[in-house]
Amino acid sequence: MIILLIAAEMIGAQYGIGALILAAGNLYQTDQLIAGVVVLSLMGLCVSWLLGRLDRWLLGWR
Repeated sequence: MIILLIAAEMIGAQYGIGALILAAGNLYQTDQLIAGVVVLSLMGLCVSWLLGRLDRWLLGWR
């Protein structure tokens, strides 16, 4: 879900993390590109951890 959201943002948005990564890649601004990728990675890790905890809490009987 997050990957699709970022991909859609890269294509159609002017603002946001996906647009920042795309613009930084086009302008060879590697510091901003790496910062955007790190932010997305941390967001992905947090969401994955949160969904894992939610799964264990809601489906603990499994």
